[in-house]
Amino acid sequence: MILRLCATLVFFLSSILLPWYVPVFLGGLLIALWGGYVEVIIGGIIMDTLFGTSIPLLYGFAYLYTALFVALSLMAMVLRRMMIE
Repeated sequence: MILRLCATLVFFLSSILLPWYVPVFLGGLLIALWGGYVEVIIGGIIMDTLFGTSIPLLYGFAYLYTALFVALSLMAMVLRRMMIE
C-alpha cells in the first residue's frame, strides 16, 4: 500500500515537473502493476490543465493527455478481463 502511494506521488510530481514521456511511462506502469486507473486519468487532467493547448490538426482538441490515459485505462481493463476469462 505504501509503495503504491509513493508511486502515485512520483507520478503526480512527474506529470508536473518532467517531460511528457516520463509520466506516460510511469502511468503505464501504475496501470500495469496496481490498476491505478483513476490516478492516471487525474494525472492526465493535471497535465492538460497545465500544459494543454488546442491542436489545430485535431480540430482544436486540447485534452490529449487525458484522452491518452483514458485509452490506456480502457485497454488495460479490457485486457485484464480477457485474461481472467
